[in-house]
Amino acid sequence: MAATIPVQLGTLTVNVRTLTVREVYDWQAGIEAKLSGAVACNPVYDLALDDCGIDDLAMMSDATADQLAEYTHIELADVVRAARDLNPPFFRVRAWMADQIIGRQALALAAARETPPAQP
Repeated sequence: MAATIPVQLGTLTVNVRTLTVREVYDWQAGIEAKLSGAVACNPVYDLALDDCGIDDLAMMSDATADQLAEYTHIELADVVRAARDLNPPFFRVRAWMADQIIGRQALALAAARETPPAQP
């Protein structure tokens, strides 16, 4: 049975839970689909918090992304803390993926600078 931490968020009790390895893998596949453009992303939900998105928090709890979006990032801090405490593998994979994405973008920028402009 998954471990849970209940967090009071205004009048809503959010039960944060541990993810299975399969859920982390499926999440990774979903992020790769977003990066490839195969799946639409919501930048506001994806970037609203420092180390996870609103959709990520919803995946780790019994609240929906739209329910969580009704709160500020400060109000969501305890939910994020509980998610981080229960799901270190998720946050490790997320940090690794972010590093990989930044590295690929840096290499692409460097390659673009090294490529001479086309001659007219």
